Amino acid sequence: MGLAEELAPRLEETGGVKGLLEVRSAQLWAFNVRGEHGPAAALGQWAVEHAREYANPAILAGAYPPAAALRLAQGDAPNARALLS
Repeated sequence: MGLAEELAPRLEETGGVKGLLEVRSAQLWAFNVRGEHGPAAALGQWAVEHAREYANPAILAGAYPPAAALRLAQGDAPNARALLS
Protein backbone atom coordinates (compact mmCIF):
# COMPACT_ATOMS: atom_id res chain seq x y z
CA MET A 1 0.00 0.00 0.00
CA GLY A 2 2.88 2.35 0.70
CA LEU A 3 4.19 2.14 -2.84
CA ALA A 4 0.71 2.63 -4.26
CA GLU A 5 0.21 5.71 -2.11
CA GLU A 6 3.53 7.05 -3.35
CA LEU A 7 2.85 6.35 -7.03
CA ALA A 8 -0.76 7.51 -7.24
CA PRO A 9 -0.11 11.26 -6.86
CA ARG A 10 2.68 11.13 -9.45
CA LEU A 11 0.46 9.33 -11.93
CA GLU A 12 -2.34 11.82 -11.30
CA GLU A 13 0.04 14.72 -11.99
CA THR A 14 1.22 13.21 -15.26
CA GLY A 15 -2.24 12.18 -16.40
CA GLY A 16 -1.26 8.50 -16.50
CA VAL A 17 -4.80 7.19 -16.12
CA LYS A 18 -3.99 3.68 -17.35
CA GLY A 19 -1.20 3.25 -14.79
CA LEU A 20 -3.32 4.93 -12.15
CA LEU A 21 -6.11 2.45 -12.84
CA GLU A 22 -3.72 -0.40 -12.10
CA VAL A 23 -2.54 1.21 -8.88
CA ARG A 24 -6.03 2.17 -7.71
CA SER A 25 -7.38 -1.31 -8.50
CA ALA A 26 -4.58 -2.85 -6.42
CA GLN A 27 -5.37 -0.46 -3.57
CA LEU A 28 -9.05 -1.32 -3.87
CA TRP A 29 -8.27 -5.02 -3.68
CA ALA A 30 -6.11 -4.49 -0.59
CA PHE A 31 -8.85 -2.47 1.12
CA ASN A 32 -11.34 -5.25 0.33
CA VAL A 33 -9.07 -7.92 1.78
CA ARG A 34 -8.56 -5.85 4.92
CA GLY A 35 -12.30 -5.22 5.27
CA GLU A 36 -11.77 -1.46 4.94
CA HIS A 37 -14.79 -0.77 2.78
CA GLY A 38 -15.15 2.89 3.68
CA PRO A 39 -11.89 4.03 2.05
CA ALA A 40 -12.51 1.64 -0.83
CA ALA A 41 -15.85 3.13 -1.85
CA ALA A 42 -14.48 6.19 -3.65
CA LEU A 43 -11.72 4.14 -5.29
CA GLY A 44 -14.24 1.59 -6.53
CA GLN A 45 -16.42 4.20 -8.17
CA TRP A 46 -13.41 5.96 -9.69
CA ALA A 47 -11.99 2.71 -11.07
CA VAL A 48 -15.26 1.68 -12.69
CA GLU A 49 -15.82 5.08 -14.30
CA HIS A 50 -12.30 5.35 -15.69
CA ALA A 51 -12.11 1.73 -16.84
CA ARG A 52 -15.29 2.27 -18.86
CA GLU A 53 -13.64 5.19 -20.64
CA TYR A 54 -10.94 2.86 -21.97
CA ALA A 55 -13.27 -0.03 -22.80
CA ASN A 56 -10.17 -2.22 -23.11
CA PRO A 57 -10.81 -5.82 -22.00
CA ALA A 58 -7.48 -6.04 -20.16
CA ILE A 59 -8.19 -2.87 -18.21
CA LEU A 60 -11.75 -3.93 -17.44
CA ALA A 61 -10.49 -7.31 -16.24
CA GLY A 62 -8.16 -5.60 -13.79
CA ALA A 63 -10.57 -2.95 -12.52
CA TYR A 64 -13.96 -4.65 -12.35
CA PRO A 65 -13.31 -7.67 -10.06
CA PRO A 66 -12.12 -5.59 -7.07
CA ALA A 67 -14.97 -3.12 -7.61
CA ALA A 68 -17.44 -6.01 -7.80
CA ALA A 69 -16.00 -7.53 -4.60
CA LEU A 70 -16.50 -4.20 -2.85
CA ARG A 71 -20.09 -3.94 -4.03
CA LEU A 72 -20.73 -7.48 -2.85
CA ALA A 73 -19.22 -6.69 0.55
CA GLN A 74 -21.53 -3.66 0.75
CA GLY A 75 -24.53 -5.91 0.12
CA ASP A 76 -25.04 -4.83 -3.49
CA ALA A 77 -24.98 -8.22 -5.21
CA PRO A 78 -27.01 -7.16 -8.29
CA ASN A 79 -24.57 -4.38 -9.20
CA ALA A 80 -21.56 -6.56 -8.40
CA ARG A 81 -22.93 -9.19 -10.78
CA ALA A 82 -23.63 -6.53 -13.42
CA LEU A 83 -19.98 -5.47 -13.43
CA LEU A 84 -18.89 -9.02 -14.14
CA SER A 85 -21.50 -9.77 -16.81
